[in-house]
Amino acid sequence: MTKTQLLKENAGSSARIGLESGRSFLFVGSNAGVICDEILALVKRVNCLDEEGNSKSDGYCDTCKNCRMIEKKQHPDVLWLAPSIDTASIKIEDIRHLKEKVYLKPYQAQKKIFVIENAQRLTPQAANAMLKILEEPPPDALLILTCENASQLLPTVVSRCRLVRITQDKAGPETAVDDLKKIAARFFEKSDVFSSNRLIDELCLLERREVETVLGEVLFMLRDGLFLKLNARDCALMSPEFKADLERWVKFYCASDIQMLLEKVMRVKDFVRGNANIKIAVDSIIKDMESARCG
Repeated sequence: MTKTQLLKENAGSSARIGLESGRSFLFVGSNAGVICDEILALVKRVNCLDEEGNSKSDGYCDTCKNCRMIEKKQHPDVLWLAPSIDTASIKIEDIRHLKEKVYLKPYQAQKKIFVIENAQRLTPQAANAMLKILEEPPPDALLILTCENASQLLPTVVSRCRLVRITQDKAGPETAVDDLKKIAARFFEKSDVFSSNRLIDELCLLERREVETVLGEVLFMLRDGLFLKLNARDCALMSPEFKADLERWVKFYCASDIQMLLEKVMRVKDFVRGNANIKIAVDSIIKDMESARCG
């Protein structure tokens, strides 16, 4: 069972992902199979022929020629791009080839779909080469990127996409994603020794992968804070529900300090994944956030 959250600038979340939300998407999540299923559903919804008027509630019939070809990944208008086996990267030559095709008319579908898997493997040159088509793709084209964590991509890439977070409900006890986001938001409260120790103790009770998720949410919020600090109003926030709190928080930090904190949390998240001591790792983030605070 999956839960899809589409974060919009002026809305909460939606299980339905529609073209009204934009033509470039970034699917974020650790379960590649679930992400693939969600993308296939979106692509079918866009290009379903619905020849007999029997569409499912999901918005596609799953039986027409287009739906069947999309399911098998054999549709000529749905192109999948993945990192090269030899270099484990997506090079600028790959993006140039994509750009040649993106302006061609669809062969038999309403829209051409380009899916770039593991977009964190884009070289910096390849990522920069994509910016224009991500921001202004042709009307009959749809671009979809996937990655495990949006913090792995250039902010200029992320800001041009609609973020779609994919999570999978698993059997057994697990802290809800919304609860983990609330824990992440506490990093942005003015802390004293008692509240800091309480936050650290709470994180130490979580599974290690849940701590990684919390730190990932902290990265999203820091990224939002940086955009708010720079008055980048045209950039969609990743955590819009915490906008008011972040607006208060950024008053006490300069942009360079927020950038420093972004880099620090990314390093600590990698350390936690590598089995570092969670208590020490989290305490270092809290101390850096407090030392960078002015006022």
